[in-house]
Amino acid sequence: MSPDLQNNPRCALPVGRIRGQSSRRPPSQQLAANLIALTVSLALALGSACSQQRGSSRRSKDSRGEGELRSSSDLDFLTRAAIRTGYDRLPAIRRQVDQAVVQLLLEQEVEKSITEKDISRSEIEKAYQKQLGRFIQPEKRASKHVLAKVEDRAPQATDDSAKKFIEKVVSELVAAKNPEETLSRYSTRSESVLTFTLVAEDVPPLALNDNAEKTYLDALFALPKPGVVPYPVRSGYGWHAIILTGIQPGKYRSPDQAEAELRRELVIENRRRRLQELTQELQRKIPVRREARAMDIILARKIE
Repeated sequence: MSPDLQNNPRCALPVGRIRGQSSRRPPSQQLAANLIALTVSLALALGSACSQQRGSSRRSKDSRGEGELRSSSDLDFLTRAAIRTGYDRLPAIRRQVDQAVVQLLLEQEVEKSITEKDISRSEIEKAYQKQLGRFIQPEKRASKHVLAKVEDRAPQATDDSAKKFIEKVVSELVAAKNPEETLSRYSTRSESVLTFTLVAEDVPPLALNDNAEKTYLDALFALPKPGVVPYPVRSGYGWHAIILTGIQPGKYRSPDQAEAELRRELVIENRRRRLQELTQELQRKIPVRREARAMDIILARKIE
């Protein structure tokens, strides 16, 4: 058997007893014989499909050969010859037999029992509400600011001095050809004469409902486009001179737009839950060995 066919999960499917075979074979040998017969069949089919691309005359010849070799007597002969050679004891064959049995079990007990049609509208709505942040992203605005920081119990004179200083900064920013460059000239330092601390920094994008100073957010979202907020802004930290540097548009996907995606995800989630239940049921009755590859195929298989 070629490596490609050994690694192809489509070759690992259970088939019925081939006509003409003895029913007295042990079950493991019988299943191996069936698998070998199916592998021969699939190999011939694949060979015929490839030959169809090489011309009609060659295709006709291969089709006749396939039809002859697919007769029950030829399959039975090839199967018996493969078993006499010991192919039924090859590790690759045994692995494919195991995968075939597990895949059949999962198809019957998991895949066919849970389909996209079984997902209710209420389940989809519940999943949508649970993941609102994934489907609804509010507009966010980035900024830079200069803050004249005023302590809570600072004298009024200190607050007045901080406001006056920020008014001067705002005027400079409004008049500047490049406000951001002008703002960068300020650094975090102490203004001992004015008794306040000066802070200049970038502020990451904020949404209107984020947990931040309301007066700062209101000033950011009052501007129609990036630019300088034309007045000092007072917050719980002190006085700000603000530049709106960027706007990230919000994104919105309605429940109807997200339905198909959520339905597919719920099928996989429900199948995984059913698989866990099935495994627990079987573990109580017989030893179970997990076939991860077959389980992943069934859990993620697309429903047509």
